[in-house]
Amino acid sequence: MPTRKEILMVVKEWVEKAEDDYRAAVHLLSMPNSAWKNT
Repeated sequence: MPTRKEILMVVKEWVEKAEDDYRAAVHLLSMPNSAWKNT
């Protein structure tokens, strides 16, 4: 059974990954529409 500290470390990693994904999505969606024409 993992310790409380180990569980919190994993949760912290998940939260950091989610924050990175959120920042990437905000950046992508804030690009001008002209940037989407080539996709």
